[in-house]
Amino acid sequence: MLTQNKKIKYLMYHAFSETHFERYCMDINQFRYQKINNNYIATFDDGSESLYRYRDIISSKGQTQIFFIRTDKINRKNYLTSTQIQDLSNYFKIQSHSHSHPNHFLLNDREIRQEGMISKQNIENITGNPVKFYAFPGGDFSFRSIKILAEIGYREFFTSVPLFFTRNLRYNGVTLNIHGRVEVFSPGFSTIKKYHSLPVVSRRLLRHIFGFSNRYIKSRLIKNKF
Repeated sequence: MLTQNKKIKYLMYHAFSETHFERYCMDINQFRYQKINNNYIATFDDGSESLYRYRDIISSKGQTQIFFIRTDKINRKNYLTSTQIQDLSNYFKIQSHSHSHPNHFLLNDREIRQEGMISKQNIENITGNPVKFYAFPGGDFSFRSIKILAEIGYREFFTSVPLFFTRNLRYNGVTLNIHGRVEVFSPGFSTIKKYHSLPVVSRRLLRHIFGFSNRYIKSRLIKNKF
């Protein structure tokens, strides 16, 4: 379990590069000089190979670092290998980002359980460490998903709602924690504080709510077709 300190804030990154930049791939030199103190925990989604390449830089950022791995990409091109994940597990928390990165609104109970179980087993087999954290693909979570995943051993849940928050939920006598994360991908911010100014966060929050609602509505339409 994570220490429940209300001052702790979660940041979200994906991949890094020195030459190729896009929304999900940040300039490593910019990341190198970002000032991320111990009030933050840095999280990294998907399992890009760049996380291993730049592991020394990553290890200096924030109180600790969590890698959320999409397990169907292990040993694939541009993603981490099993050997790299095993090595990284000696220094970082390696946790689940599902198996195949589906929209959880589209999944039935069995499929949600399967996504969590396959991912959990794969990572635990590689690292030998327990997997109890789950980062929802696209940040799309529901309390139904959380309860199903809790039944197979997950305790900490991460969304990409661009707000800093931690909320508690009791289920079957167990405390579960839901964490919001702010995604860092835009260039031009040397300090995290500037990046999280009210106007910037407000714009991202509106985009997230619109995207979240749009994905949910589409999932309802797709389900109702069959």
